Amino acid sequence: MGRRTQARLAVFGMLQVRTYCFHNLRSIFTIRLKALMDHPPPRIQLDRYDQSWYNRGRSVVVVMLWELVQMVFIHGSLHPMYGWRRFWYRLFGARIGARVLIRRTVCCNYPWNVTIGDHSWIGDGATLYALETITIGSHVVVSQQSYLCSGTHDHRDPSFGLVVKPIHVEHGAWIALGALIMPGVRIGEGAVIAARAVQTRDATPWTLYRGAPAIAVGPRELRSADTPVPAPAG
Repeated sequence: MGRRTQARLAVFGMLQVRTYCFHNLRSIFTIRLKALMDHPPPRIQLDRYDQSWYNRGRSVVVVMLWELVQMVFIHGSLHPMYGWRRFWYRLFGARIGARVLIRRTVCCNYPWNVTIGDHSWIGDGATLYALETITIGSHVVVSQQSYLCSGTHDHRDPSFGLVVKPIHVEHGAWIALGALIMPGVRIGEGAVIAARAVQTRDATPWTLYRGAPAIAVGPRELRSADTPVPAPAG
């Protein structure tokens, strides 16, 4: 067999292989395309969103009345009128301890889901998003613009289903400026959540947390009450 014939046979074999591969690829593509057409991948469909199972705890009328009271009598109150604001929160079902200080610009959607222990402070611009219960212990500080969020959505659900979980903040904890506490989180006694931190997991008592997501960075150690406060530098 001459070289020319061998070359022709080699070319012919290569063409057969390419033709075979092409037909196989076309068959696989056709099968997968048909599967996609028969079973299209899920997409977000907000028109299917349903929270009919969720119970606000009060009627729509009470919810709207609270929004009006909050806008006029709480946000419109003067700075030192803490007793006045405690009165309205209690009237709408919140369990508020002695000498609790709630600033006038605090936002709360459902006060009947909120419990605050004695001598706790809720700072300016803080939000208590109480789709589920938010329980704040005694001597707790919730600083300015902090957000306690007891509700979110399931990002894996095509209909973006609602998810609600309670939040607990135990005695003596400090949630610093602008921190975000996510649903279902428990802040242990004396824990500190640093400014702008995002707390997605439970916080161990007497521990400092910072970052997004927040991580433990060390213990919180209190000075003795008899220890003098250091003078400022300079």
